Amino acid sequence: MPKRTRQHQVASLAVAAVRHVWNSQGAAVDEIKEDYGEDLLVQTCLDDRMDPSRIWVQVKGTESISPDSNRLPTIYIDAEQVFRWARSADIVVAVLWDTVRNVGWYSIPRDEFNPMELHKRRDGKFPLAFTINRPFNIEAAEHLAWSARLSHATRSIQSAEAFLKDARAVDEAADVMYFQGLLATLTSDLMIDIGIMTPDGSFTDTFLSTLKRRTEISQQETPQDMAMDGIIHATLNSIRANCADNAASIAVLRNLGNAAYGCLFADRLGWPEDAAQ
Repeated sequence: MPKRTRQHQVASLAVAAVRHVWNSQGAAVDEIKEDYGEDLLVQTCLDDRMDPSRIWVQVKGTESISPDSNRLPTIYIDAEQVFRWARSADIVVAVLWDTVRNVGWYSIPRDEFNPMELHKRRDGKFPLAFTINRPFNIEAAEHLAWSARLSHATRSIQSAEAFLKDARAVDEAADVMYFQGLLATLTSDLMIDIGIMTPDGSFTDTFLSTLKRRTEISQQETPQDMAMDGIIHATLNSIRANCADNAASIAVLRNLGNAAYGCLFADRLGWPEDAAQ
């Protein structure tokens, strides 16, 4: 007769518990049947709209952590596996789940290792440590969802900018128009997501009031610089308030600033080339 070991039971309990956390956060979760190192595929959403980004999750279950211990076990992962995760466009999260206490902790493997070290030691194993101060719960899932959302926005904006630059260099008018539109819509969607604008295209009251207060005390010399200073401050305030303790990249901030400047102070259509300089 086939046997189901305790190790398999613990693994199933851990996967079910981690899946429940993501579901409680609002994400759609699929369990991976073909196991190549990931147990769950998480598709996050915001305001009932599915995100284009994805999160992959590896779950490690345990029932051997002492309740009185502040130290968590280290797990060892094949270097080739970590190398693949580091090259992935999606975020990969490892979760250690204690099935006895029904609590877990998370780590992001690609942030833990040097790419050159991984490349040199692709036939070895790497230790992945977990810490008590990074619990995996609904708040952590929300943080990770926003991290994936902003990371995807950064890659999309940088890609559109690069293609737009190339199209301008070879004077391909159709491509220039396409990538200008793509860049504008990517940035517009992000402005809605982080609370700068409403879906009907109006700036939020919070953004406008923060902008007004900042410009009133700005030390910048010209009206244009005062306006941009206020926009950047209001944008950072929106990110702090709405993105679950995540920061935005320079590429994202530049495009958000240019877009807001264009809508508020320029011709409402252009993206001033020197607005963020």
